[in-house]
Amino acid sequence: MRAGEVAPIYRRSSIRIRDIAKDARDYAASVLPAGEIKQFCIVTTMRTGSELLVDLLNSHEKIRCEGEIMTARPVFPLVLVRGRVRRAKYRGYQAYGFKIVSTHLIDFLNGPDRGFARRLADEGFAFIHIRRRNVVRQVLSHLRARTDGEWHPTDGTEVTGTTVRIDPLIMIAQARLIEIHDDGLCWMLEDLPTRTLWYEDDLRDANAQQSTVDGICGMLGIEPKPVRTSLKRIARPSLEDEIDNLEEIRRVISGTRYAELLD
Repeated sequence: MRAGEVAPIYRRSSIRIRDIAKDARDYAASVLPAGEIKQFCIVTTMRTGSELLVDLLNSHEKIRCEGEIMTARPVFPLVLVRGRVRRAKYRGYQAYGFKIVSTHLIDFLNGPDRGFARRLADEGFAFIHIRRRNVVRQVLSHLRARTDGEWHPTDGTEVTGTTVRIDPLIMIAQARLIEIHDDGLCWMLEDLPTRTLWYEDDLRDANAQQSTVDGICGMLGIEPKPVRTSLKRIARPSLEDEIDNLEEIRRVISGTRYAELLD
């Protein structure tokens, strides 16, 4: 194990055998030859359409894109990723990627783990940074998913469509936290090979999704193919249909930069 392969935010005072055993296949596969395979990492905050992008990319027969593989805080994250890359290669994929959210990268005492991102870049990873302009809608999406219990509904899933009541100060606090996390991601990705996507421009509308994936295929040097998703969008056109106390929120945030995002 070379120095630096355990990212600082993943270090533990003690490492239990079972923590290593659950990822044993990936650690073992990390010693295999990598061969020719493109690598990418989706980096984002919460509720930006990242799971939609993962689903779209996975519908391409030559791309393997995993979700949040760092959720369980693997002991040796870089070695785990190497193993996943090699397993994808030996299954015939031309590109491998995974998603990592800001909460898995950011140490609240020391900021984003820039070193881990740079180690991924040294391994040949390019980054896809998904952002969202309307942070108020982003917070609402999170609160609605938490209320409904449906984080990524698919076709055929019945969604209740209930309205939510939001504490205006909680909404502001969550919006500000998302902005801080996204600023941290921008800093972390400075000087690294990064393609930025905006949810409103590149993922929200079905007509834009194919073009977005085609652009990623071009970045990876892979032939574009028609893609599809089984995920269902549940946001409603009008905030009045989603928020019980919309007028209260308007009064509280009047004069802040968040007020115009409710229009």
